[in-house]
Amino acid sequence: MSFHCQRVLNYELQVEGRQMIQMHKGADIIGLVEKNGFPYLLAVEDEEQKLEARVFRCVTTGESFNPEILWYLGTVRLGGKGQEPWFTAHYFEVETALPQHNPDPISERFADDRKDLKREFIEATSVADEGDDGMQTERDVPTTR
Repeated sequence: MSFHCQRVLNYELQVEGRQMIQMHKGADIIGLVEKNGFPYLLAVEDEEQKLEARVFRCVTTGESFNPEILWYLGTVRLGGKGQEPWFTAHYFEVETALPQHNPDPISERFADDRKDLKREFIEATSVADEGDDGMQTERDVPTTR
């Protein structure tokens, strides 16, 4: 019996609608966390497997979605610039087989909230970059580690 290593990798998630991520075939999603104000997906992966595209969707509280094609992964609270978070992000994996038969339209109702949160993300990143002393920070490291 041979021993085969796997690693836990993480992927930074977006808050806008859907996002495609290249992951190793058979990746097992084990969690969703907020790290330094940003949402991350955690997965156990065999890096010897080929990459495949997987699709994820962010739904905020009150937003409509099609539960028939989405599998719940977890919820994180975001935003607030170090204060009380104001944006609740529920993340799902999207079934990609025959999407034309199972529509999941994204509502524009929460577009301004997503823009405001993205603006906070950009501000947080630029503040972190201002203190750049040439040392590699966690945000400088590729998100698939």
